[in-house]
Amino acid sequence: MDDKTPSAASMSPAAIEGFSRRIGEVNLRGTRIAGVLGATLVPAFSLVDYLVLRPVFDLLLATRIAVAAICLLIVMATFKKGAWRIAARLSALVFIVCGLAIAVMIHLHDAIEPAQSPTPYYAGLILVVVGAAQLCTWNLKESILIFATIYFIYVLPTVILQPPANAVLFVAHNFFLVATIIIAAVGQFFEHKLQLREFLASSEVEAANSRLETAYEKLKELDAYKNQFFSNITHELKTPLTLILAPTEAIVKGEMGKFTSEQQEYFRRIYQNGLRLMKLINDLLDLAKLEDSKLKLRVEETDLNVFVQGLLSNIKPLAERKKITLKDDVPGEPVIAWIDHDRMEQVLINLLANAVKFTPENGEIGVTVTQHANEFEVVVADSGIGIPADKLELVFDRFSQVDGTTTRKFGGTGIGLALARELTQLHGGRIWAESADGQGTMMIVRLRAGTEHFDASVLDRRRREVETEKTRRADDGSLPQWSQRFETRNDYKFLAIDEATERRLAPRDSAPAQTRSTARVLVCEDSKEMLQFIHLQLKDRYHVSLAENGARGWELVEKTRPDLVVTDYMMPEMDGLELTELIKKTPETKHIPVVMLTAKAGTSDRVAGKHAGADEYLGKPFSTSELLAVIEQLLQAKEYEADRLVTHRLDSVEIIAGRLAHEIHNPLNYMKNGAMLIGKAVTRLNKAIDEGDDLDKQRARAQKSIDRLLEQINVGADRIGTTVDLLREYAREGYSPEMRTYSLLEGVRAVMSVVRDRDGLEREVDITTHENAGQITCVPQEFHEIVSNLIQNAYDATPSDGRVSVRLGGDAQTATIEVEDTGEGMSKEVVDKVFSPFFTTKEPGRGMGMGTTIVYRLVKKYGGTIDINSEEGVGTCFTVALPRQSSE
Repeated sequence: MDDKTPSAASMSPAAIEGFSRRIGEVNLRGTRIAGVLGATLVPAFSLVDYLVLRPVFDLLLATRIAVAAICLLIVMATFKKGAWRIAARLSALVFIVCGLAIAVMIHLHDAIEPAQSPTPYYAGLILVVVGAAQLCTWNLKESILIFATIYFIYVLPTVILQPPANAVLFVAHNFFLVATIIIAAVGQFFEHKLQLREFLASSEVEAANSRLETAYEKLKELDAYKNQFFSNITHELKTPLTLILAPTEAIVKGEMGKFTSEQQEYFRRIYQNGLRLMKLINDLLDLAKLEDSKLKLRVEETDLNVFVQGLLSNIKPLAERKKITLKDDVPGEPVIAWIDHDRMEQVLINLLANAVKFTPENGEIGVTVTQHANEFEVVVADSGIGIPADKLELVFDRFSQVDGTTTRKFGGTGIGLALARELTQLHGGRIWAESADGQGTMMIVRLRAGTEHFDASVLDRRRREVETEKTRRADDGSLPQWSQRFETRNDYKFLAIDEATERRLAPRDSAPAQTRSTARVLVCEDSKEMLQFIHLQLKDRYHVSLAENGARGWELVEKTRPDLVVTDYMMPEMDGLELTELIKKTPETKHIPVVMLTAKAGTSDRVAGKHAGADEYLGKPFSTSELLAVIEQLLQAKEYEADRLVTHRLDSVEIIAGRLAHEIHNPLNYMKNGAMLIGKAVTRLNKAIDEGDDLDKQRARAQKSIDRLLEQINVGADRIGTTVDLLREYAREGYSPEMRTYSLLEGVRAVMSVVRDRDGLEREVDITTHENAGQITCVPQEFHEIVSNLIQNAYDATPSDGRVSVRLGGDAQTATIEVEDTGEGMSKEVVDKVFSPFFTTKEPGRGMGMGTTIVYRLVKKYGGTIDINSEEGVGTCFTVALPRQSSE
């Protein structure tokens, strides 16, 4: 036993009472067995008395008979009402009486035959102790008290009245007797704990069973209430729905006056979705009736060939819209079956609707009727996507879907096939599917011939009423009768097939282009009805594109670059989360606002949508006004951002224009003045030739002037070229030359070979290379840009007697380049602006303020850092840290 068994103190009064009763009943059974054994075995041992103590045989026989009588009286007492409460005392009395009788016999034997030691009666005490341990269950206190009583009944008279003849033998007997008593008491202790543990376990099981039974009864009661409520509410829903459908149908038919095409489209959508709701309500009602065994069949003799062909004739035009070939293979002779027309029609329409839904364009569906001896089969086979083997049975479960993920391609409630199976079983038949994933599906309905197999409880003996003009007029004012007639119409019965074969996402826009915004909105939604509804709401305001899944939506995003995307969460092939993440992670499309519109409106779903990058998250059902307001707000925010960027760009152009005016004006003047002076020199030379002056002297003078002016023109052209190169460097995009391992020292030396002091001064340049300088992975030309711009800036900031220092170093992960000058330094305000485009402190003609901007962009591109340490009047140090292994 472990130490976790509860003690009596920790138990409730009821549990203590129950356990006491259980132990009492155990002890009553033990007492009865012990009493019967005592009443039979104690007299039986008279044979020992006759052989051992013949002189007192009569006395001992009387004693044994008395013990037997007492045992029988105790047994009788155990059958009294409430005897379990004193069961421990009764059981103790049986063994104490038997022990007392054996002690008397031991003492008589020692007194009469002291020489015949050891006494044969001693073994009787061992039998009493062992029997008590086997037949009864006492707690530790009770067992110690009872066994001690038996022991002292034997020991005390011997010690007090009659010392043992053989003391050694007496001690040995006592040793074994005490050991037996200890073993028995320990066994009783653990047996008592075991009984307690079993009692508690069985009590828990009984309590759990009781709770389960109570819960089961409550569930049955709740289920009955649920079914009753379900039936009542669905019946009640049909009345207002009928009041919606009846006038809407009249409007759609043009019986309520003229409406615009847009209004007609709204009414048509209301009517179509009303039909869907009516169909769903009726299917749920049928399921509830089946569960309560209230659905009845009106069976009648039917030619199954005619029945199936009539059904297919209504479906073929719908299947042709999806370019599906519908074939039938029925026997030439009549196939007579007893079926309920309406219910079997439901079964076959459900099977055909699934076949049409899961069969792609240009597919094929075949319907076969086969007659057997006492059975017939109707098989609907398609060339669709098939069903995985492990889902073949699940498809007939209520509300089950083969694909229940957020990206499932085909919607549905999971009612159709469940209803088909239960209606088939109601006919006494069975239905099953045979399929392989990607290889099409066969749905087989097998029914039995005749009527003997029908359960009488499911048959409705009333005859089917044939509607006449008279009954129709009589029922015109009755909504229930209108609803029943409505449900027999083809547009209602074949609604599921009509929806599965509808190929249009939405009608063409009829609003004039000038009445719409130029904004382009893409709507991604797998429900055609919802897609068409949102299109109706948006088409008069925006240019709307439609996509029936996320994958198609992404294609349109890449192709048309819409101004905003409205997407559902759950869609086939690619769900809304994936689409949003793709839009937001792609540089060319990350600016496009995304509105996630979905029925998954839980907090976790909203968080997931926001993490994916959705700008807004609206739950279904949604307010049309709210959707329009959200779209307008996001588009306005986007327009504001665009205006801000344009303004910023125009400001940049003004800055560029100002800098260009300074940068180009002076060198251009050099070139213009030089060209003018060259022209004057040539004119003077020509005049000297004409006048016969000293030609050699005039030619030498002109040559010297022209050379000086050409050099001036070249300097101006070089400065303009440098300006253009800087602009080109700043504006270029998509520059991605090949990266390679490159030495820092080699790069600096290459830069120094081409960078020249633009003032022509010979300033001192120190290049210090630490042993850790080493190599980096980079585009060498880009590394040259970083170093050359920093050194050129250092040149420009350093006076004629100054010095420029370049230090190369780093560690295992990072390379560092420090460029320091002894120039005038910069104030904190200048340091804060030094990386801004077009910012410069130099006079016009000395730079455009682009060098440090280019350095900053390239360093960030490589994942590095750049720091400035500058002090006015002392100098400036730029420190660039680049990773050894670039992520580019």
